[in-house]
Order: sequence, then structure tokens, then C-alpha cells
Amino acid sequence: MRKIKQNIIIILTTALLFSACTKKDNNKTVEEAIPVKTAQAIEKSYDPVLNYSGSVQAAKEANLGASLPGKVEKIFVKEGQNVSEGQVIAQLSDELFTQVQIEYKAIEKDFNRVSQLFSKGSISEMEFDHLKAKLEATKEKFNLLRKNTQIIAPFAGTVVEILVKEGENFSIMPALNPGYSHASGVVRLMQLNTVKVQIQVNEKDIAQLKKGIQAEIKCDAYPNESFSGVIETIHPILSTLSRTTTVDIIVNNSLKKLMPGMFTRVSLKMPVEKGIFIPRFAMMKQSGTNESFVFVFDNGKAVKKVITPLKSIGDEILVEGVQAGDQVITAGKTKLMDGTDVQLGGGAE
Repeated sequence: MRKIKQNIIIILTTALLFSACTKKDNNKTVEEAIPVKTAQAIEKSYDPVLNYSGSVQAAKEANLGASLPGKVEKIFVKEGQNVSEGQVIAQLSDELFTQVQIEYKAIEKDFNRVSQLFSKGSISEMEFDHLKAKLEATKEKFNLLRKNTQIIAPFAGTVVEILVKEGENFSIMPALNPGYSHASGVVRLMQLNTVKVQIQVNEKDIAQLKKGIQAEIKCDAYPNESFSGVIETIHPILSTLSRTTTVDIIVNNSLKKLMPGMFTRVSLKMPVEKGIFIPRFAMMKQSGTNESFVFVFDNGKAVKKVITPLKSIGDEILVEGVQAGDQVITAGKTKLMDGTDVQLGGGAE
């Protein structure tokens, strides 16, 4: 009997100890659930913006000169002066032109006399053709030299630089001013009431661009002012070194504030898109890597999700890797691992 009582006592004691351990383990499980706070990942519209640096160029540019060397007799304009299309810019020496003009008139008279003789049959057709060819050749020389005694503005613009002074001989030599036309000339003419801002666009962004996209331009000369422009040309060739192409943005410059050579910052306003946004402070970085991730609250567990941050807008980040409606953990996240038990209602970093 005593032995039976001892066995009963042992069994009861063991049961009580097991119950106490189980209760303790249950309490321990509750205590290990880390309190956290969450915010919902939201899908919403946004205005994408692509940012580049660029430089101002003239809408049109030309180094005006002649196709033949000669002495610059007179320049009728000054640097900074506006000129109209067809206006005479400079006068070159015309000695050679005068000689050819005299020669042309003399041959023309001879041809007129020979034409009368040829009509009467007094000279052979070969003599007539020979003089006719000589007249035509002299006429072409006359017209060429006539065009090269005066320099005419091919378009309305501003004389930005005089390359050859009065009295100097103009020769066909390239103008080596980096970033501008390398053609030789007497004066450099630019159209500045409209300018173009040139940017270099990486090949990964080219597919997003098209003619007519709006651009905002800022420059250091006017820190509190911005200028509006539109994409005019996307050049159809890429650099084999940088894998970029040149994009021209046309800007109204009627006040002549923008000057060729100015550095600019360009923002291209892309069409409205939709994306998933999360609070900036929900994102974490994996130590030693470039990997970004968040913890999502899912049925009492912290689930780690790798994300790709695309753009920061205010206190939010546009990301890929989570879905609209996901509850991303914003507080208590530094204590978590993938699969950690969590509970809502608290948490602090």
C-alpha cells in the first residue's frame, strides 16, 4: 500500500512539473513575439522625372567666310550686333573679280560678233563652239568671284565674334574653338533668340524619350529662375565609348539670358505612371551588400522581402518587390529576422 501511494505521489509530482514547464514555455512564446508597427504599401500615380546635365548651344551657327582667300577690306558689323538675313557683313578685295569682269565682258562681245558670222556661215561650227565654251567658263568664274567679294548673312542672328580684322588676309583655315563650329570664316554668326540645350542620354533611357517631352532648365547664372523647353531632336547614333546619344532641347531665349556655353541642369517630365510606395524608413540595407529589403507583417510573422528602390519622393520610396496592401514593418524592424514572431501595437527603433 505504501508503495502504491509513493507511485501515485511521483506521478502527480511529474504531472505538476510538466504542466508548469508547459505553462512556462507558453508564456515564453508570448514574451518572444516582438511588438512592431506597420504601414501599408500603396499604389498611386506619380510624375517621373529624368535629370541630366547639359550645355547651351546656339539654335543656328555659322562661320561666315569666302570659298577663296582674299583681303578683308571692310567689316560692316560689330560683335554683339544683330543682323538680318541677306545683310552684307563684310567686303573682301575685288581686284581679281575686276580682272575677270573685264575678261568676261570682252569675251561676251567677241561671242556676239562670232554668233552673227556663224549664222551667215562665215566661220566653222568648231570655232563657234570653242568660243561659246570659253564664254561659259569665264561666266562661271565671274559669278564665283562676285559671290566671294561680299559676305552675306544666311540667316538673322547675332555676330558673336569677329575672326579676321580689316586689312588682314582671309585664308581657309579651321577655327579651333572647342565646342563650336570648326569652319573657317571672317565672322561667327549665331541665332540666339532660340537656343538648344544639349544633353547626353544613356541608352537605357532612350526608349522613354520622344519629341515634344517638356523640359525644365536651370543654370547657375540664374539660381532662382527656370526656363521651359521641349525635346526637338534625338540623334540616331550612340557614342561607342559612353553609350550615350545627344538630345537637343529647344528653348525660347527672346530675352537673350541663356548664352552658348552655359552649364545647365535639365529635368525631363515624363508621362504619369503608377507604382508601389512605402515609407522611406521601412527600407533596410543588407550589411556588406547593396541589397535593400523590408519586413512584411504576415499572420504574426515577419517575412523578409528583397526590394528594388526606384525613386525617392518626399518621405516615400517607389519600389519593386512588394504588393499594394502589404503591411511593411516600420518600427521594431532592427530586432527582426526572417520568420520572427511579431505582434502589432508597439515597437521602437
